[in-house]
Amino acid sequence: MAGKKAQRDENKLEARQARNEAQAKEEQSIWAQVNAQAEQAVIAAEIVLRLANGQSLHSICKLDHMPHISTIYDWIAKEPSFAEHYGRARESAAHTLFDQMIDIADDSSRDLLEDGSANNAAIARARLQIETRARVAGKLHARVYGERIEALPQTVTNNLTIVD
Repeated sequence: MAGKKAQRDENKLEARQARNEAQAKEEQSIWAQVNAQAEQAVIAAEIVLRLANGQSLHSICKLDHMPHISTIYDWIAKEPSFAEHYGRARESAAHTLFDQMIDIADDSSRDLLEDGSANNAAIARARLQIETRARVAGKLHARVYGERIEALPQTVTNNLTIVD
């Protein structure tokens, strides 16, 4: 009788240990998902910050700790919150680009060569940088930086002749 009771107690102990191990594995899986989501949130926040500061998505995704660009597009499609932050960051990037245009235009440090003549290459490059940033800013935040198309007054001439 004592042997049977010891056997039952041992079976209960083994069953309890198996349940505890299964629960530990499940909790470990849940915490892995939570940690992955937290890591994704940190990466997403960094991406949004870098975009707002004018860095291109392509250059961000080249960094070692960043996901592939297709992953970012997937997040935009599947995560409405990230898509909203991404859109705002793009609009903020337009403001950053506008500020950069002013800095480039005000920087005359490379406009002259050592002999005092104009450095046409540097001036042309600065012009290209400004024009490119203006175009991109206009695309990113068209309402603020886009080209305004004014409606020209139109006159309509009606040359109808009525024949009886």
